[in-house]
Amino acid sequence: MQNRSAEKTEREAEEKRKGNLFRLLQKTAALLADAVFPPDIYCIACGRPIPAGEVYSLCSECLQVILWANGKLCRICGKPLEDWYPRDICGECANRERSFDRGITCVQYGTAERQILRDFKYRGKSWLARELAEIIYDKISAVGLEFDIIIPVPMYAAKEKERGYNQAALLGMFLGRLSERECRRDCLLRIRDTVPMNKLGARERRKNLDGAFRVTAEGRRIFPGKRILLIDDIYTTGTTAEHCSALMKACGALDVTVATVASGRNQRKLPQVQIGEADQQEREI
Repeated sequence: MQNRSAEKTEREAEEKRKGNLFRLLQKTAALLADAVFPPDIYCIACGRPIPAGEVYSLCSECLQVILWANGKLCRICGKPLEDWYPRDICGECANRERSFDRGITCVQYGTAERQILRDFKYRGKSWLARELAEIIYDKISAVGLEFDIIIPVPMYAAKEKERGYNQAALLGMFLGRLSERECRRDCLLRIRDTVPMNKLGARERRKNLDGAFRVTAEGRRIFPGKRILLIDDIYTTGTTAEHCSALMKACGALDVTVATVASGRNQRKLPQVQIGEADQQEREI
């Protein structure tokens, strides 16, 4: 019994040391990014040279092409809705209960947005995190979001080592600088690798993530009573966000907002109901 207790104490101390080291590395990486990859040189979408001071390091043409998520949005997950869509809730959220409190997204996942995020996520252009974090920061500031701590969606350690970085953690790091809030990577871990989600159905997505995440001792200490901003690059069905949010809520988190750079437009229609049933569904959601 004493051996297990000692092992637990040692593991918690090691997690705390890793957290302190990561926070130091965050500050160092941010300074290096500014020195090695200064902003306002090339457009992050088309790659053409741009004058200093261009918003989000986008040229004037690309700034107009970006599909900003400023129109009709799902009131729960924040996913863009078509103007003709009959309600303010997407088909996904209408048919399931969410463990997070709200979602905020900045752009629709269109052609230009896909190019930027693929460069960021798969092609080694990690410095794009700085501009993308600025986009998220301006969005959450515009809606007046209040939060206490930033938690990036974790990546499985072996996969992160292969890629060289976790894109969500980089977004969280720069967002922490802008918002003057702490970004913590030592509270929520991904302990099991999973297959890519883009070819799985809703049920397979949920099963794929069962047991994939774990809250650390540091997370159990920090989460109670906190308003958490969960950060990721892309929102699709919200399955990953739900798993992470449920774990943090179970540890006492007061509120979880999911913020992403991009989201696909709602593709799922609401179920067909009779006129009298529609009002009842609205009250039940």
